Amino acid sequence: MRRAVHLKVRGPPGQLPPPAGRGAVVADVAKLSAGRERYYLDEVAHTREDYDAGKGESPGRWVGDTAERIGLHGEVTKGAFLATFAGRNPATGELLGREHPSNGMRGYDVVLRPVKDVSLLSWVPQM
Repeated sequence: MRRAVHLKVRGPPGQLPPPAGRGAVVADVAKLSAGRERYYLDEVAHTREDYDAGKGESPGRWVGDTAERIGLHGEVTKGAFLATFAGRNPATGELLGREHPSNGMRGYDVVLRPVKDVSLLSWVPQM
């Protein structure tokens, strides 16, 4: 099940709000259930041309302190994704936390994107 959540992105306290039309994003949130690994792997575009033609999503990238701390950087490979989905460190195979139940939820897929009016404004010529 996917849900769209509208968010307003704000800066640090005391900072002025962004100009109208800026800072608004939509977060698409979906549960990552056991057995859905193939779906996510099949949705990745294999070439830049495929991505530009709308035939898949861009590959994931490792970000954040935890990824850096355990030596993960750059593009997420198929093997690393499968290991992470199984709750294992992709670099060592070590279990991260407790064992997942075979039919359990693995995590959340969160995609942030601008609201439609912001993305449409990018196509309006500047005068």
